[in-house]
Amino acid sequence: MTIANRPAIAGGLPGVCKTPSAFGSINASPHGQADVTCSGRTPGYWKQSQWFSQWQAPCYPTDVLPVPPGHYATKFHSSTTGFNGSIFGTKTMLQVLGTGGGGAFAVGRHIAAALLNALAGLTPVLSVGTVRNIWNSYINNGYYIPISSSPAIKWYADDIVTYLKSTQPV
Repeated sequence: MTIANRPAIAGGLPGVCKTPSAFGSINASPHGQADVTCSGRTPGYWKQSQWFSQWQAPCYPTDVLPVPPGHYATKFHSSTTGFNGSIFGTKTMLQVLGTGGGGAFAVGRHIAAALLNALAGLTPVLSVGTVRNIWNSYINNGYYIPISSSPAIKWYADDIVTYLKSTQPV
């Protein structure tokens, strides 16, 4: 089962977001967690130089100011991000935010934004650990299971992007 066939949940009300498990089970249960307001930013927002000062440590967009001396642009695949795999090679988070294309490239863009949003406290439903789990499950298995008690629900690239976009209304 995927969420791609359920367009009614592909955005919801602007600024309203849910945890992955609540989002994944939205049609299965009429009662659930209360709506939470998210103010996550899109990949397009985070890649603009005027917003570099809003990146939160330990992630840095570039090697130049406003980055503190001795800090370097954060690589997408690194111990800093906790993102496994090698699809983006040595690209930085900023470079991944600017990639085009679908599939893993779209997931990478939105995961990078999701990590920055989580670090900035803009998406209360997504912790840094959950963002890492979504990416690492996807890159290792080709999907993410949002509800641990229901392995029948698998989110593939488009499903993950749909969910992450629901947390990134700004």
